[in-house]
Amino acid sequence: MEITVFCSDKEYKYSFESPIKLSDAIINSGIAFAMPCGGAGKCGKCAVKASGKLSEMTENEKNILGEKAGKGYRLACKAYATGDCVIIIDKTGDYSGITDFDISYESEPMTENDDCFAGVVDIGTTTVASYLYKMPECELIAYSVGKNEQISFGADVVSRISYAAKNGTNHLSEIIKNQIEKAFSSFGKAPKLTVITGNTAMLHFYKNLPCSSLASSPFEPYELFGYSENGVCIPRCISAFVGADITCGVISSGMMSKKKSMLIDIGTNCEIVYKNDDEYICCSASAGPAFEGANIKNGMPSADGAINKVYNIGNKFEYTVIGKSRPVGICGSGLVDCIASMLRAEVIDKTGYLENDFYIGNSGICVTPEDIRAVQTAKAAVAAAIETVCGDLSEVEKFYLSGSFGNYLNTENAVTIGLLPKEMKNKTVLCGNTSAAGASLMLFDKRKFHEANEIAKKARTIQLASNDEFYKKYISHINF
Repeated sequence: MEITVFCSDKEYKYSFESPIKLSDAIINSGIAFAMPCGGAGKCGKCAVKASGKLSEMTENEKNILGEKAGKGYRLACKAYATGDCVIIIDKTGDYSGITDFDISYESEPMTENDDCFAGVVDIGTTTVASYLYKMPECELIAYSVGKNEQISFGADVVSRISYAAKNGTNHLSEIIKNQIEKAFSSFGKAPKLTVITGNTAMLHFYKNLPCSSLASSPFEPYELFGYSENGVCIPRCISAFVGADITCGVISSGMMSKKKSMLIDIGTNCEIVYKNDDEYICCSASAGPAFEGANIKNGMPSADGAINKVYNIGNKFEYTVIGKSRPVGICGSGLVDCIASMLRAEVIDKTGYLENDFYIGNSGICVTPEDIRAVQTAKAAVAAAIETVCGDLSEVEKFYLSGSFGNYLNTENAVTIGLLPKEMKNKTVLCGNTSAAGASLMLFDKRKFHEANEIAKKARTIQLASNDEFYKKYISHINF
């Protein structure tokens, strides 16, 4: 029996002998396939067009698919191929998120070889960014970004840790190492040295280390890194959920030049570092994947077809779309804009109550009552974490907002919905991919690597899971 898969104008063949989940067949065919809920059949993001000999559609599948159920779609994580069939995966565009970064440095490169190449890799939960530099000139030769191919095992860190706790990290390690190897192969040059950064869990996956201790209290990582071996350099993590990507951000954002400053990286997890003179206080709040589109009905990453900005002009909702004219979903920055505009237009009130789905202009894309609730819980976690890590926000000189979501975020709208505090309104610096920028700085000047390691060692982490003050603030921030 054979399954034919069409994806991105390519055809894949997969042979099987007994019934197999469509998602397993797709992944086994070598396709990076997103299943944000980790195959639980809850998010509906793995819907594919399928025809041929398939298992009967269950009531749960019908409920999740909605109107798509009658248009040839199936949930890949729940439907089985029982014989020859065809699967068509809709193309929704390539992931964006690579941000140009301007970094200045005094060069004392990690590699002392003349006329060679070196690399930087930023392993994000959602995307993996790879950079190739000509050394010792520190000249960027090529870069690429793609969705993290581990996404088949869940959109968030917790889902992947749960998978690894049951199955080990070997498979996740192979996936990410192969993805990095393919990226540099496409550049046509092999790096002599590579700086690899990412959050603590992603680095555990990369190094094939046990990570079950990251899933339960007291959340102790197997190791915090901060060393070089076999041509790979990994900066030090701060704690279980404040990783090397944040250490790199401290180095590259500019926050070290201020007496009191704050670095905020909002994603599935929101990591925060508050610099109070020579003290560094950190925390990590689980914001959920709402700002990356994973549990939003029409949510998607910042890719072609995503509504990324929404405006209310004369009570008429207008929008812009990434890449192409026809919108196919909405990304995090567009979602924040939309909800802020809905508040101002009194489509919703401070409680967030919305009776029916709200359509954005003539886009055909809607925001649902469930979407509003998801954003409320996410923004409450972020706002409460910011207040918990710093008692008096008025003293903070600058707020550095990092990450692809933060780089395109309308700060005023984020303040309107309560995602960011009002103190940030005129003090915010959007600084893009500080993780990759910091790793690049370390490559260009090895003293930065040692400086970052020392900061990570002395930084103090507040555990929000056991912090009563955080929960009080979280409840107070649920309303808009």
